[in-house]
Amino acid sequence: MAKYRIEYRGVAEADDDSENPKKVFLRLTYEKDPYTCTGTLMVQIAMSILFGEDIEAKKLGCGMLTAATVATPEFYRNLDRAGFHIETKLL
Repeated sequence: MAKYRIEYRGVAEADDDSENPKKVFLRLTYEKDPYTCTGTLMVQIAMSILFGEDIEAKKLGCGMLTAATVATPEFYRNLDRAGFHIETKLL
């Protein structure tokens, strides 16, 4: 488990009607094993729901919650403190 490294990459495209919509590249890396990654993400999401002031997850109350419902600047700062590295680039 000491040599694990997780890396996710993605490209998002703006949902607009322009001829050339803006695109963003994202890379998320975590220098630990998948089990630790899952546990860390669950804790960070739970803390956001419990202590976050103005997040969608609290407004919805229950049901199917996605990562977007806890996505706040504080959530990403906490991920950084927990060892996740997030890189974004406008394409």
